Order: sequence, then structure tokens, then C-alpha cells
Amino acid sequence: MSPLFPEYDVDVEYNRHGLDAKAVTLPPGCRGGGKKLIFPDLIVHRRGHNANNLLAVQIKKETNHESRDCDRAIILAMKGQLSYQHGLLIDLPAGPGALTRQPRLEWL
Repeated sequence: MSPLFPEYDVDVEYNRHGLDAKAVTLPPGCRGGGKKLIFPDLIVHRRGHNANNLLAVQIKKETNHESRDCDRAIILAMKGQLSYQHGLLIDLPAGPGALTRQPRLEWL
């Protein structure tokens, strides 16, 4: 994906915020709430500061029956607390017939 965003860094499960670990405050229903370390599935940003945080993405297989509420909360916290401009939750088709279905995209 890096060639699609030549002005940005594209990272997978990146947990750095400058020299510190990436953390956001989450609501009580998400991993117990409070300040939590996060490992977003994919981010498009400029390392080292929040001035150019473009996109935060969480990805799940549709066969994963866990609630998506925590993924939404993480994306919204990244937008609100780390200045990401866009957030995307992707449910990827999995299991029998997966090749005949489209991914479900939820922009936040």
C-alpha cells in the first residue's frame, strides 16, 4: 500500500507514538476502558507526530463473531485523541463462499 500513499508512512500493527507506545482512552465496554495500548491493524500517517495522521484501519474476518464495538471505539479514539482524519472498519469474507462475497466497509 505504500505506493498509494507516497507522502506518508504505512504501518501494520504499529504501536509507536513518537518514542512512546501508542495508547488511547477507551470506553468501559472496550477492554475494561481507560488508557489502553493499541495495535491498529493498518495506519497511514507520518511517524513521530500527529500533524499528518491520515487513516486508521481495523480488519476482521466475518467469521469472527466478536462485537465490532471495540474496533469502532478504537478507531474513534484514534480520530479524536491522535488526530487521524479517517477511520475504516473492514469485515473480510471468510469461510465457505467467501470468494463470492464483497468485503463490508464501514467508514467512521
